[in-house]
Amino acid sequence: MEETKMSEDDSINDVESDDESSSESVDEEIKLSQNFITVLQKISNDSKNYDDYILLLDIAHDLNDLDKIRQSIELFSKEFPLSPDLWMRYLKTEVTIAQSEEEIDKLIKIFKTSLDDYYSVDIALEYANLTSKCNEKQAKEIWDDVIPVFGYDYSKGRLIWKAWRDDFMKRETDQVEMVRKVVKKFKEELLLPLHDMQLTYVEFREFLEKYGDQLQKPFDREAFEVEVKDTKKILQKVKPFEKKLSELEEKAHNERVETFKNYINECSELEEEYVQVLYERMITACCLNETVWKAYIEYIQNRSSDWAPLESNKSKIFLQTDLDIVNRGLRNCNWSADLYIEKMRILEAKKESKEKVQNVLEQATQIQYKNPDPLVKVWIEYLTYLVRATNFNEEKETEILRNNFNLAWNSLGWQFGNLADCDCEILKFWGRIEYSKMNDHNQGKQLWNTVMESNENHLKTALWIEFAKLEHQYKGTDAARWICKRALKVHDLNDLPSMASFWLRFERCHGSLEHLKACQSVCEKALKQHNRKFGYNKRKSDNFKKDKDTEPNENKRKLAEDENPQQKKKFKENTKETAPKNPPKYREQEKAEQMEVDTTKDHVRVFLSNLEVTVTLQDLQETFPEINIVNFNMITKGRTGFGYAELSSEVDVRKALGLDRRLLGGRPVFISPCERDKTHRSHGFKYSTNIEPNKIFVKGLSYSAESDDLRKLFAKFGKIVDIRIVMNKFGKKKGCAYIEFEQESSVKSAVNSLDQIEFMGKKITVAISEPPSHDTSKAPKSQPPISENAKPMIPRTEQKSRISFIPASVQKSNLSTASTPSSQPAMSNDDFRKLISK
Repeated sequence: MEETKMSEDDSINDVESDDESSSESVDEEIKLSQNFITVLQKISNDSKNYDDYILLLDIAHDLNDLDKIRQSIELFSKEFPLSPDLWMRYLKTEVTIAQSEEEIDKLIKIFKTSLDDYYSVDIALEYANLTSKCNEKQAKEIWDDVIPVFGYDYSKGRLIWKAWRDDFMKRETDQVEMVRKVVKKFKEELLLPLHDMQLTYVEFREFLEKYGDQLQKPFDREAFEVEVKDTKKILQKVKPFEKKLSELEEKAHNERVETFKNYINECSELEEEYVQVLYERMITACCLNETVWKAYIEYIQNRSSDWAPLESNKSKIFLQTDLDIVNRGLRNCNWSADLYIEKMRILEAKKESKEKVQNVLEQATQIQYKNPDPLVKVWIEYLTYLVRATNFNEEKETEILRNNFNLAWNSLGWQFGNLADCDCEILKFWGRIEYSKMNDHNQGKQLWNTVMESNENHLKTALWIEFAKLEHQYKGTDAARWICKRALKVHDLNDLPSMASFWLRFERCHGSLEHLKACQSVCEKALKQHNRKFGYNKRKSDNFKKDKDTEPNENKRKLAEDENPQQKKKFKENTKETAPKNPPKYREQEKAEQMEVDTTKDHVRVFLSNLEVTVTLQDLQETFPEINIVNFNMITKGRTGFGYAELSSEVDVRKALGLDRRLLGGRPVFISPCERDKTHRSHGFKYSTNIEPNKIFVKGLSYSAESDDLRKLFAKFGKIVDIRIVMNKFGKKKGCAYIEFEQESSVKSAVNSLDQIEFMGKKITVAISEPPSHDTSKAPKSQPPISENAKPMIPRTEQKSRISFIPASVQKSNLSTASTPSSQPAMSNDDFRKLISK
């Protein structure tokens, strides 16, 4: 009885223990599911954080939920390439459950995708093992993917060939055909320098002894052994490099890159396919090193145009173009300015459209770099491309080029303040183009004057000499002589003897006797002062160290301040910002206020701007039939008109404000209240800056998309209240729109169904409307870094308006649309996209 009772007690305890364990398991699963949802939300807010995807995938695997694993892989793969380890973990799960032909077909596609990301012989072997579940057609597809590429792998290529033989010999029923093909594959393998090729050769001899009599022609062993002997010689050159690669520590990235490059350079006898596999191995092992991607692109571009893979070996890897590789490189190194530049050049060489090249620039400008140097490089490359693509006989194209120069300069200033382009490379380039291509020598000179007044450029002899040469080439000897005189007057010029020598040579070639004597007098005086200051004798002065432009800016700045304590103060005074008192949109109102008007009627007036200068009162009345416009006096500024319109009543005023941005002559008319008192003017933005749950924002639209097209696309999700296609001040579409629904549920359905679909030839982005804030008192939202190499943005404390560095005449004639007061916050990504799209 006691034993029975004890047994019953134990059973009860076991049940209770199982219940507790089950309860804990359920709690853990609930917790993991909640974490999964939390990480999903983080990814939806910031899709560029690599670590979030890793965490999401780990949670999905911990849940052992195949649907969540697949969802994680899909999200991950859209933004980043997955490492071979991540793919392998997932693929093994899929392999265990794939049974039907349809499931295996889907799995084959997943394997192909995984091998597109990185070269991995381990994944290839797992792929090859899948043939045991496949029919003959599927098996052939797999071997066509695996053998031509991974059969070239030094360490495990032999396993690939052996796996093929085992599978083929099981499937092939015709023994004669089986022997013929196996012998052919043995010969292909033994002509490659692979690890343990001697063992393969032994297997081949055994195979011939067993089946050789079934060959139609006797096998010429002597001739083949000569070929194998040559392969063994190549193998002896390959082995040291492979040995070194296998012994390197995991973090020895630079040594690994150097070893791969030496391997490729010194083993020139290797076949092209073998070399390309080495490049694939290199980028897999060092995927975050931009130099390996550049080396791979250069190899593809310099490879003989006559080369082509064998008909039996047309693998996707060997058919890659330089554009394919640069796109792969940017998925790994999206912070690399050099890869963005490389992509621009490739697109130009392929004669792709300007829009595609511009898209590359836009992608680069989304990266938040720690310093402006990479962006300066990208901008200069893009501007160089535009110079080549511009027809300088067309005024419109010339203006577009000028606006892009201005946008480059100012966008860098908005992002980095005074740290942006300290050497004024963009302004120097712009000035050279004004001189040489646009034939506006005065603007060229003004831009170069600005360059010389900025930072410490006035201390650089090389810049003064280039300035003088430009003036001489395009404006004559007197203009160049004046620049030389200015340069000799600069205190602390970094190489005064060279400047003096240049001027003397110039006057000997181009000046009169009086000019030469005057030049000698000025130069001798300047050199004497220079020698006294630095304690140099004449011989040392004649051999004065050449241009110090290559010194770091920081060292030169400290040197200048040590030698002349007033230098820093003087520079700050010269570059002191003169910020406008009011934003540009109110300057037009101020000009209108200077007219003598009866202000007692201001309660029935509105302010109209962004008008064509040819607009008449009749045009306004026809465009706005809902309101009674009594009078309007046009004021012109350049190609834009504005002024106060007098209406019949205050009711009409309220109606008019609701008609803001209606098109007139293809341009939206901006309508705002009549506020002559500056203190009462609202600087707010007309449209909402908060999230609008019943409205969606669509971007990436084709410029040909009309409201009816959008209505057809979105009407199936619910009743549409309003559709607004966004346009610029000239009435041109910006490629985005706002669509307001009656119900919030319609918005969610539309976003989930239509985001990232292709519409009218372009991929569109659909999101809940959350317009950016236009309140200048608030700092803009900082964007999260895109990768560990993309550094956070430097705080913009006490930034100087970059437009203040550009001569006023250049601003007025060409750049009015791009200038922004320094009190404005830095542009958001969307704002920048709108500007560049102009």
